[in-house]
Parts: sequence; structure tokens; C-alpha cells
Amino acid sequence: MTKKTVIITRPLLQEAVHPLESALKLEGFELHHWPLIDTTGPQDNALVLQAWHCIERYQAVMFVSPQAVQHFFVHRPLEAKILPECWATGPGTREALLRVGVEGSKVQIPDEALGIWDTDQLWLRVQHRLQSGSSVLVVRGDQAQREAPRTPMAAQQVSVEVEDAGVGRAYLAQQLRAQGVDVQFVVAYLRGAPNWDEAQKKRAQEALFNESIWLFTSSQAAQHLVTLLPGIEFSSAKALATHYRIAKQLELLGFGVVVRSRPQTEDLLASLKSFQ
Repeated sequence: MTKKTVIITRPLLQEAVHPLESALKLEGFELHHWPLIDTTGPQDNALVLQAWHCIERYQAVMFVSPQAVQHFFVHRPLEAKILPECWATGPGTREALLRVGVEGSKVQIPDEALGIWDTDQLWLRVQHRLQSGSSVLVVRGDQAQREAPRTPMAAQQVSVEVEDAGVGRAYLAQQLRAQGVDVQFVVAYLRGAPNWDEAQKKRAQEALFNESIWLFTSSQAAQHLVTLLPGIEFSSAKALATHYRIAKQLELLGFGVVVRSRPQTEDLLASLKSFQ
């Protein structure tokens, strides 16, 4: 029986092998890790350092991704002994927080029993914990080409909220402000499309037609694939998405088979096994 090939598109992290990768190898899958988002630190870390130096003023810090955790904690000052409650919308971000030393009791995520990992569910978890007049910091990324050196905090606030219009972070900010909570954003990393050479593009084109399964954890990663392979037909491609927004994006891009799965390792593994 031919091995099924899984293409993992999530960004690389400075961490141990993801549990899913170990599980897939044990099950006999062939793996390719082709990150479709490159992440780097911002051109100027002044605002990240500023956020760290006044970290005690925040009731909570929300991290939008494992990359947000990684890039923010790189700049943690030695004197930053106090850390507020940390919020995350998914188990991957929670695991990233645990790896950098955050106590599990300080991490809030959506109800694991439901398995719905988004800001709507996070809000249901944290809304009763908030104090009017408190502040929440949102640590997030920005597009590499949009970031400018030494962007003032106020200008950065406007920029990220314009970009977030219509997505979960905007909803969360609205709910927080309605309860009298001040919301601040800080850009801890920049994200952009990877640079693929012609050999990599050829391998990717072949993988769109040879029954490989593309695993997407980001809508932006899917869009980057289209940018890297302009004019390519996706109707024969198979994809597994970890959120309905990602699945919808893949369908709009023309992927022939799109399956949704919860992001836990056991659910992803079962979904990947189900592909014919």
C-alpha cells in the first residue's frame, strides 16, 4: 500500500517536533514540512520592550499564535518576574506558553470539550474574569511589507485594527471595550510569504495532483500558495483545514477536496486517515 503524503504548511518554530508529526510518522505517513508563512522579528523592537516593561499594568495578555509567544518572549527582561494571565485561542499557542515557562493555571483557552478554537469561545471563557477599567494586551503579527521602523503605538493601534476588521481579534476587542476594558496591541513579529526556488515550486505543483494532503492552519498560508504558484489549477488538490474560515478560503481558491478537523492531534490523525 502506498504511503499517504502529508504536507505541513505551518511556520517553523524553535521547538521540539510537533506531536502530530511524531504520530503521523508512527502511522506510516510520509511528511513534508513546507512552511507557507515566514516569520521574523519586527524591524524595531522598542514597542515590544515597552510592553514588557509595563507588563504588570495588564490584567491579561492575549497571544494570537505560537509565533506571537515565541517572538514576544525572546525579549522578556530578566526583571520581569510578574506575568499576567495569558489567553490563547488554541492548544498550540497554549503549548507554546507552557514551553516558555508560563504556569498552566495562568493560561485561559476555550472549552476543550467543545473543540472550537476561536475568539468567540475564548470570550465565553474569560468575560466573567474581567475588571472594568483594566487593560488587556494583544500580542500579534503584521504583514512584513506593512511594518515601518519605529511605528508610534497609536499609529500601530490603528493599523492593526484596520487589518483585523471582520476577524476574531476585532470581535474580542469590541467585547472588551464594551465592558470598559482598555485594549492595546503590540506587533511582535512580521509574517510574509516564503521564498521558493523553481525546484520547490515544481515539487509543490506535483503535490497538488499526486494525492498529497495539504494541512492548513492558516488562511494566509493558503493565499501564499496561490501567490507562489500563479495560474495553477487547484481542483485536484486535497486539503485539511483546522478552522471553518480556513476551509472556506480553500474552497474559494478552488481546492477540490476540503475537510475540516479540530486541531487536536488525535482528531487530525483520524481525519488524515479518512482521506481516500
